[in-house]
Amino acid sequence: MRLTRFSEDRWYIVGYVVLILLLLAKYAWTLFAFEVPLGFDPGIYRYLFVKHTTAFPPFSIAPMDGWALEHPLGLFFFSTILLRLGLPVDALVGWVWNLVPIATALVLAFTAGRSYGRLVGFLTLLMALLSVAQYEGFLLMYWKTALALIFVALTFHFIEEHSFAAILFGMFAFATHHQTGFLLGLIVLTWLVVDYFKTEGGPGFRKILLLVVPALILGALWYVPMWDVVLQHLSMIFQGNAVPGTFPPPSVFLVYSGLLLLLGVIGFILSMDEGISIWHVAALWALIAVAAKFLFYRRFFLHLDFFLLPFAGYAVAQAWTRWKSWALQSLVCVLLLVQALFTLQAIAPNQLDLLCLLSFQICEQYPLEEIRPTIDSETFRRIADAAALPEATLILALEPETAPWLRGYLPNHRIAGPGVFESPWDYGEWEKFLLGTQAERRNVLRSVSGPAAVFLTDRFSARYGENAERFLEDPCLQKTDSPSLLAVSPSCTAL
Repeated sequence: MRLTRFSEDRWYIVGYVVLILLLLAKYAWTLFAFEVPLGFDPGIYRYLFVKHTTAFPPFSIAPMDGWALEHPLGLFFFSTILLRLGLPVDALVGWVWNLVPIATALVLAFTAGRSYGRLVGFLTLLMALLSVAQYEGFLLMYWKTALALIFVALTFHFIEEHSFAAILFGMFAFATHHQTGFLLGLIVLTWLVVDYFKTEGGPGFRKILLLVVPALILGALWYVPMWDVVLQHLSMIFQGNAVPGTFPPPSVFLVYSGLLLLLGVIGFILSMDEGISIWHVAALWALIAVAAKFLFYRRFFLHLDFFLLPFAGYAVAQAWTRWKSWALQSLVCVLLLVQALFTLQAIAPNQLDLLCLLSFQICEQYPLEEIRPTIDSETFRRIADAAALPEATLILALEPETAPWLRGYLPNHRIAGPGVFESPWDYGEWEKFLLGTQAERRNVLRSVSGPAAVFLTDRFSARYGENAERFLEDPCLQKTDSPSLLAVSPSCTAL
């Protein structure tokens, strides 16, 4: 018996090592493929990390742009401590972020294993490796969502263990991300009702009540500085025309992750033989959030996928432990191999043409956008040139994609872009500035106080063509030593 257990432990260790290495390959390859972080959120997060670290201890709020105050404080409590200990801020939008989805998968596997056994925990890690939704969240750098889901998984675990640690992790889950905190509130309140009927209000229920209520209260206290924003979001959450959020539509995931979702649904049903758990409630509420189109409902698919991954692992485990059928086990292996094919296609949508063919042309019918850096390496380097400008300078980005990078890497300057950040103009005024006559442009610039400069990119020239050429000929815009910077003549502003 002891030898058998030792052999099992050894194979689990080997299996975990292999899966972790594969997760590293899945999430760390971007570090070597691109000089610039993916998407545009790195600039926003870099600004938030830098600004919050100027206030210490991390319970206070540093001076920053108004829009930045709408972000919950949980993530920045931890980032401030790390940066104060000497971690470079660029690590948080670089290699640290590449490790976060791996940490999320490991925490999910740990908690699933504690709930349903170590085989399910191991298979949950495999399901996380195959998840397309978690990969899309990584590409979009959903820092707050990923960290909040870690706290949610640990909250569920400690609620099941009747441990007061649930209060701490529940509080941080609420404090880290609006949507995830809202969803967690619905889940734990529903679980209170379910547990009341399960235990008939016995000591176990009262213990859970003592865990859930303080977590809700302490989590809500973090939102006191931004309570007006919270009320605004709550009023929008149940609107039928809610903003979908930046995330692929559910139909895409039904194609690329359909097999994984199918296994999750099967495991969800099978696991109910062991009784309803808080994980069942979580999956149901995440499904409702997507189906009812809560605010940013597409992003709730990330939560639905997360809560179904342990059930997918449970379904596969049952194929080996409950129904020892060679045919069924072979079918499950085929399903997982096909899912792996879809996952590979999602990771490299424009490179694996053979996989597109084998996947019945899903690339054409249900395209997944290949997320790459929104600026090129040369533009990224030239942002440093703008750092030499006085901090009082208003730096104007000519397209919204570049503005977040300027905001993140020039945190102490004034930054504006079309409709973003400290924009001095409305849409019509921006249109006159970019496309209007010299007289219209000069009239718009009269509203700018203090020194100003324009940051040029190839994207601007490609987007506006002849209008861009006329823009660059305006005498109000003067060349500087940097090819990416044009100084606005003081005679054209309110100086």
